[in-house]
Amino acid sequence: MGLSLGLFLCCQIIREHGGEINAESTLGQGLTSWFTLPMH
Repeated sequence: MGLSLGLFLCCQIIREHGGEINAESTLGQGLTSWFTLPMH
């Protein structure tokens, strides 16, 4: 449950800065997440 809150906060911060966040999960192999931020 603690990880969900951290991911939520990261998502909010990245979106507030005009970026995007995404994740892919593979059963038995884990989660890969990434984000992009615009260069201003």
